[in-house]
Amino acid sequence: MAAWVLARYLLPPSVATFAPFTALVSLQATVYRSVRDCLQYVLAMTAGATLAATLAAVVGIHG
Repeated sequence: MAAWVLARYLLPPSVATFAPFTALVSLQATVYRSVRDCLQYVLAMTAGATLAATLAAVVGIHG
């Protein structure tokens, strides 16, 4: 959205339309990587919490 607003005031109207698409294409890999890393962290925390709860239930909380 910021790219479109800046392009609207700084570039001719025929070019300003492509500013959001250019921003999306240039940031797509970064956004994808951030979402992927976030999902990996959430899955790792879920797996760790599940493992800890299972171990505590089997061995006992003080084990």
